[in-house]
Amino acid sequence: MKIRSDYVTNLSSSSFILSFKDEDSIYSTLKEQFPENIESGWSAGDEGYLYQLLNEIEEADRLTENDVKEMIEDESWSIRWSLEETLENKGMSYSEIRDFFKTEEGKKMISDACEEKVKNVIDKIGNDKVIVQVEHGDGGEGEDGMLEHEILPNLDCTAIRFSHH
Repeated sequence: MKIRSDYVTNLSSSSFILSFKDEDSIYSTLKEQFPENIESGWSAGDEGYLYQLLNEIEEADRLTENDVKEMIEDESWSIRWSLEETLENKGMSYSEIRDFFKTEEGKKMISDACEEKVKNVIDKIGNDKVIVQVEHGDGGEGEDGMLEHEILPNLDCTAIRFSHH
């Protein structure tokens, strides 16, 4: 499990894994899926959010399915949080949940949930050949949150979002 030890702000950021059939389909896929009611914001500049995202995708490293699997496993803390909420709703206290996750049964629950998340994301990627990661926030240099909160989470080509709030 990761523990944040550096300076923490209340700014949000998220990373997104996007997938596309092939290099030639990136523009047409985004153009088709991009919301029409999005106005250009100050972070998008003159070209708009679509072209900002296209430029980021063009510069992004291409990922493999194994890269995606490792990223999901690295973000297992978020999966654990959702499991904690489920157990809390079933009446377990915070200390009971912490103790439970130290047991073999608890570790298996986290492992199984990670495997299920990996399977779902890989299934969503399907036969797509281009897989990339982009990151956005709502307060950094040139960021107004539109891509993080309104656009990327709603694109069909977004396979998964990792929230770093």
